[in-house]
Amino acid sequence: MARGPALEFTPNTRGRIMGEYNKKVSLGAITNLKKHQAMYGHLKPLPRSGCPRVTTPKDEKHMVSLIDRQKARNAADLYRNYYQCLSLTTIRRVLKSHGLGAYRPKKVPFLTKFHRRVQRVWTAMCQRWDFHMWKRAIFSDESKFNLLRSDGREFVWRRKGDGYKPKYTLKTQKFGGGKVVVWGCLTSMGVDQLHHITSIMDCHVYIQVLRESLLGTLRNYGMNPRHVIFQQDNNPKHTLRAARAWIAKKGFMVLPWPAQSPDLNPIENVWDHLARKGAKRELQPATKDQLWEALQEEWYGIDPMFVQKLYEGMQKRVMLVAQKKGWNIPY
Repeated sequence: MARGPALEFTPNTRGRIMGEYNKKVSLGAITNLKKHQAMYGHLKPLPRSGCPRVTTPKDEKHMVSLIDRQKARNAADLYRNYYQCLSLTTIRRVLKSHGLGAYRPKKVPFLTKFHRRVQRVWTAMCQRWDFHMWKRAIFSDESKFNLLRSDGREFVWRRKGDGYKPKYTLKTQKFGGGKVVVWGCLTSMGVDQLHHITSIMDCHVYIQVLRESLLGTLRNYGMNPRHVIFQQDNNPKHTLRAARAWIAKKGFMVLPWPAQSPDLNPIENVWDHLARKGAKRELQPATKDQLWEALQEEWYGIDPMFVQKLYEGMQKRVMLVAQKKGWNIPY
């Protein structure tokens, strides 16, 4: 069995344990200390080979403090503005030794003080809602799906020099690509109608989508519009007078929705789930019609239990926003 690293004691600690047995220190360590004192006449550690540390504990604490207080965003900032006497490798090693790592920043909506205040007011209103109240809610949203790949950055693991091998490249098309824009809604019983938006989405198109897909979903699930709490975001086409008049005429209660808060809407999790399922398909669509067919197949295959768990988690989302005082939450 390999031996662990040697125990290190300060001179004060060494002197203290020489007088009495400490249960946290083995008898062998005390014996070695006595031999050390008899041989060298002191308890100080002997000089060691190797390059001495160029940073002190105070330096390292200062580096971590600068990162925590956002005075520097990364090791390069520390090197450029504070520690040009050190190498980038040394700075990165120090940060890693203190539990810090380099990660791509999470993309979240920009929140002003006004946005956070509105979210706090909204959570104060919804904190009293239980699961049965949330079951009345229908969440809606539009989403875009690209024919080839998502708009986000992608990474591949490969060897140096293999960058242009076909299996490591990201294929693009100057013509023939495209996207599919869809509207969907979410009920506590699962998903229902997915609407393909083929024209520019204005207020009149939005009303037509609601007339066909929202009312169709209510008919399929036997839901009464007057017992439904309808959620939509604050897109101008949703809040124009004509759209508000149509919604009011049908008897829907509209859930007030804070701006810049997609992390509160469970349908965003469904869009992400749909994109992941589509990316795993063995045969990827080559045209927009094939993409639309694939989206429908994956959409109607979503497990109702997956949706129900999202509804059950709404109370937790509201509590998290309240705890974060209106800041972004990890949903």
